[in-house]
Amino acid sequence: MTRWMHVLMMLVVPILLLGCDLIRGPSTPAVTLAPTKTFITVERIEQKPTDFKDQWVSIRGSGVTVITAPLCPGYVGMDTRYQFIDAEEKSMVARWQPAELPIQRTSSLRTFGGYIRIFEGQAGCPGSVGNVMFPYFEIVSIE
Repeated sequence: MTRWMHVLMMLVVPILLLGCDLIRGPSTPAVTLAPTKTFITVERIEQKPTDFKDQWVSIRGSGVTVITAPLCPGYVGMDTRYQFIDAEEKSMVARWQPAELPIQRTSSLRTFGGYIRIFEGQAGCPGSVGNVMFPYFEIVSIE
């Protein structure tokens, strides 16, 4: 290559590169947003539980309380169920591993993470068994 070809290349290449940038348009820096935590309520889950089936949710609440009720007539004992209480004082059936996650109800609100599960099946006392469907909160974590 001759010397003037080198000079020409040094002038043409930057112009071509600049032209490519002009065609492509101005570059914008990538914006990365910090993830925001969206909280759901028991009331919203109960409105349409199938929308949340097997989905991870975060719910603000005060914890879990124990509900006991007598068993069906003719049976001895109490039926023990756990109720999660959300920030709006609404409750829903809850399940968790008590040994691994002590979640007694407190006066302060915390964030509970877990899955919404749906029980579908027969329930009731002999002679009055019926098909039922209800959501419950399978609690996995507390912040």
